[in-house]
Amino acid sequence: MADFRKPMQSLPLREGAKRTRYPFRLLRYWWVYQGILDETHRLGRGPTIVDVGSEIGLLRSLAPQVSGAHWIGLDRNVGNQHVAVAGYDELHECNLEQSIPLADDSADIIVCSHILEHLRNPENALGEAIRALKPGGVLLVGSPVLWRPVAAYYQRRYNRELQTGKRQLGQHVTAFHPKMWKRLAARLGLEVEIFAGSHILRWTGSRLENHQAWVRLNQFLAAIFPAFGNEVCIQLRTPSGDKTP
Repeated sequence: MADFRKPMQSLPLREGAKRTRYPFRLLRYWWVYQGILDETHRLGRGPTIVDVGSEIGLLRSLAPQVSGAHWIGLDRNVGNQHVAVAGYDELHECNLEQSIPLADDSADIIVCSHILEHLRNPENALGEAIRALKPGGVLLVGSPVLWRPVAAYYQRRYNRELQTGKRQLGQHVTAFHPKMWKRLAARLGLEVEIFAGSHILRWTGSRLENHQAWVRLNQFLAAIFPAFGNEVCIQLRTPSGDKTP
């Protein structure tokens, strides 16, 4: 498991996360990086990787070099100074609620890590990602996840607060639960290859986050009980032939 302390020091993260070797806050990036490495090995060449919602470029900054990879960052605003130093090969501004400026069948790997919960229509954004993926391409997705009744409660709350102006677009507006994710993947014709929670307990800055055994225990329990895993990590694959569901 990667020790993130050195690359973290120059990033705008909470000091508690910077003090530990394996901060749970960054497990999502470690998981995505492992998925990228596995797919690069399978392809036998440098992949085209699209980071949807690149924000300040954390994924690109924390992921060590992938040989031959071509990195594309997409976000509403790609002018942040941290994005400039992250090292993307291309940067494109776009409204993820509408479309993404990529050609059909142009990407090997698309990452949507903790973006879709901020969108009113995550299915449309996933459809756009599928359009841009090559046949047999991989979609690495992450989001907060809740037990189904709790997710239903939060969704009603989000809708009510949006209507009254107490919640703005860009904040969390969609609440996910595991069955919702699996049904969404089925509707879009995606194969679910990995579906697991990230961690059960997170105490940012705790000394426990210096020990791999604590991380592995949390990952093990979250894989068994994804609805209680705080975050979900999903690897999806498009069909190798016609991608139309």
